[in-house]
Amino acid sequence: MAVGGDSVPPPLGEMAAVMNSVDWRVALPVAVMLAIPAGVLSSSVSVIGSVFNFVWMIGAAVWAVSLYARRARTRRISAWNGARIGLVTGILASWLTFAVDGLQLWLRRFVWNQGQQIDSAWNDQMNLSHDVNVRLFGPMANAHPDMMQSIEAQRQWVLSQDGRAAAPVLFFVFGALFLILFAMIGGAMRARYLSVPRRSGVRS
Repeated sequence: MAVGGDSVPPPLGEMAAVMNSVDWRVALPVAVMLAIPAGVLSSSVSVIGSVFNFVWMIGAAVWAVSLYARRARTRRISAWNGARIGLVTGILASWLTFAVDGLQLWLRRFVWNQGQQIDSAWNDQMNLSHDVNVRLFGPMANAHPDMMQSIEAQRQWVLSQDGRAAAPVLFFVFGALFLILFAMIGGAMRARYLSVPRRSGVRS
């Protein structure tokens, strides 16, 4: 409805309802579409390198919110809803990263017969980490005798079969939470930017 050629702004209740809701019929396909490349790029099979995985997650969430706003034909997206879209995008991408890395590890160990190389690399990495801990906490061993025993017990655990199975899973869980957090931040920032009113270019 317009009066004198000027559009009438929607009621505050309607604006609040738009700001506080997400049309998941639009948001979910967008999140899935962008989670696929982000998940693959964040995995260990990425040629570019998974070291930039937080960049892929932020970029996917930002793009997901942008596409959602375009397809839903709205700029009224709260930062909370942007974070929710980023959360879904990050979860889906993290699941895909875990699936790709798990499949690659299974192929290397059971199909390509690289189990010895994997175990050797794991042992070298854990022994190196143990040496660093000894150098860092060794001077405090006199004041805390149990500290070195705890460090040695930790090394023995990560080198055991249970440790080799559980430690990578724990590493992925914490990494996934880290990436999901960045995706939520990216989605919230993009939604916040979209909701900022644009000036009409009036010159002073």
